Amino acid sequence: MAPTQHHKEGLIESFGTMAAKILPEPFYGTFFQQDRNLNSLKDPTNICDLKPRTFSMKEVAEHSHYESCWLVFRDKVYDVTEFMHQHPGGVDIIMENAGRDITVTFDDKGHSAMAYKMLSKYYIGELIEADKIDK
Repeated sequence: MAPTQHHKEGLIESFGTMAAKILPEPFYGTFFQQDRNLNSLKDPTNICDLKPRTFSMKEVAEHSHYESCWLVFRDKVYDVTEFMHQHPGGVDIIMENAGRDITVTFDDKGHSAMAYKMLSKYYIGELIEADKIDK
């Protein structure tokens, strides 16, 4: 028995809801960024090709202020704007490194495993290949 249009629309709507719950924003946001009309998806079950958003270092550098603070760690981009004021070392240390690659600084400070895990919450994408350090 072939699925009806109603069943297909229900599947697409369910998939969109599920994706929003289980996929990190960079993936979910990228997936639905082009067309927010979920009914336009050809195959809503094929999420294998999802790729994170990509940014250049130039784009990251533009987010080096209190209103928008991005950092790069191991070629991944993080928006830490909401976290800045909770940072145990204070806002100043974050702002000194805003818009830059913090990999060496972060590793050298001896951050805890929890700090590394917390960072993942602010992940928004990847650096473009040309700007990656860990090639």
